[in-house]
Order: sequence, then C-alpha cells, then structure tokens
Amino acid sequence: MTTEITIGLHTAGGKIREYSAQDLRWMECHKVLNRAAFSVGITLPLSSMEFQVIKDFLQTEFKDFSAAEISEAFSKYAAHKLSFTDKPYNNMNNLFISNVLIAYRKYRNEQLSKHNIEVKAVLPAAKINTDEENYFELVLYVEKNARLPEWGSNIYLSAYAYFDKAVSAATIEDKKAFAEKIKNRKEDKINFLKTQGLSQNIRAEIRKITTELERKLEFANECRVEFIKEYLIKKYSL
Repeated sequence: MTTEITIGLHTAGGKIREYSAQDLRWMECHKVLNRAAFSVGITLPLSSMEFQVIKDFLQTEFKDFSAAEISEAFSKYAAHKLSFTDKPYNNMNNLFISNVLIAYRKYRNEQLSKHNIEVKAVLPAAKINTDEENYFELVLYVEKNARLPEWGSNIYLSAYAYFDKAVSAATIEDKKAFAEKIKNRKEDKINFLKTQGLSQNIRAEIRKITTELERKLEFANECRVEFIKEYLIKKYSL
C-alpha cells in the first residue's frame, strides 16, 4: 500500500514547476512545511520571509515535487524510513529540507523501480507483428474504414517491407522516380515558403525540410511510407 501511495502522489500532477508566483497552492505548501517543522520538534511557524526563501529554493531545486509529496517526505523522515536521519538545528532551513527531499527522492525512485519490475513480471510479453501481419492489418483497416490509419511510421515501414517483397510490381526505376517526386515536392514547398517572408517560423520550417532532404536514410524511409500510402489511396480510391 505504501508503494501505491508514493507512486500515486508522484503521478498525480500539481508539481511546483506548475505553480505561478501567486498560486494559491503555495499556501498549502506553507502549511505543509509548518506541519513538517512541528513534527520534527520545531514549534515556531515559518515567517513570511523564511517561507519566501524556501519557496525560491524549492522552485529552483525541487520543482518536480508537489506539496503532497513534500508532506509525505517529512512523514517518511519522521518514521525513519529515509536514508537521511539527522535532526534539524532549531529551524527549517534550505539545507535540512534539501537533505530530506533528496533522501525521499531516492526512496521514491526505489519504490517506482520496484513497482515497474513487479508489473513487468506480471504482464505478458508484448506480441510483435511480422511484416506480413502489419501489411494485412493495414489493408484490413483501409477496407473497413475507407481511410489510412494514423499509425506510426515504423508500422508503415514494416508493412512496406512485405509489400515490396510480395505485392508490389514496382521496379527500381519506379521507386527512383517516386523519390524524385517527393524531393521535388519538398523543394517546391521550400521555394514557396521563401516567398512568404522570413519570419522565425518560416525559417524554422525551411530548415526542417532541408534537413529532411539531407538525411538520406530518413528520406528513403519517408519515401517508402509515402509509396505504400499512395498505393493504398489509388487501390481503394481513398
């Protein structure tokens, strides 16, 4: 149950990095630190100035924590479940808080690792489709939905491998001509963008397309994906 609580707090969101300067969640954080101080024997509440110093420190060094996680961190510290066990010296300061949160982060990561190992041990191994299976799944999807699926390029490349070997009648010259068509399309887009001004976004898009053309293997894979897509579009009149 302890592991589930720790993982739940970690994945629940509400991290300090999400807080704005005037976020009301800082009030909860202030309360959490005052309760934490009391739990370790510090009876004076944090002043506004003391909390501001701690707040700035948390925003810089521990923005991956939420107020709830800070609360749990001090709970684990008080229960001697963390590697850090030194007592505070009279007040809540950045060094003491840092030591507690670093020790809790280590504890949290150990719980996450343990949980992930347990989940992997229970879950069956994922089935990896063959190229042929991916091809026929692609065809069945198109026949059923009358459109191309929004699948990742890896699945399309796998389907293409079977398609190229067992289905397609395309020659090497056909493939070269298709690649040239894709290249011309990209170059035409670059030339068009250059006529639209040179804003930062347009320059970034031009660099992106240029890089796509320069990376030969990635461009070849893109052509393979587009080739099988065009084949399916024509075959099923999509």
